[in-house]
Amino acid sequence: MLRVIFISVVILFMSMQNRPCYSQSLRADTLKNWQLKGYAESAVKGGDYYMAIYLLEAYIQKKTRAYNEMYLLAELLSETRNYAPAEALFKKIIDKKNNALIGIPIPKRPVI
Repeated sequence: MLRVIFISVVILFMSMQNRPCYSQSLRADTLKNWQLKGYAESAVKGGDYYMAIYLLEAYIQKKTRAYNEMYLLAELLSETRNYAPAEALFKKIIDKKNNALIGIPIPKRPVI
């Protein structure tokens, strides 16, 4: 009897709300850069790597010189076993850094 009363109260309470019970999906194209970066950092701290990847990809499309975020995205891709995109992104970061160093190549092995 209590179970029936509880279920009916829950149904009544849910029907009185003005908004639907499901959550809205997060659309990256409607967010500002600082929101994308902040939500991505929160997603990483919360362990939601796939949401962080989604948000960081959108952030990097808007800001093409965000090397720290590119590195974080590459790390997340390798954590989620997306090795080919992670490798391509690491190579892109290294190439960009080489060009930024006025043509001075980064040694592959430490010079002693």
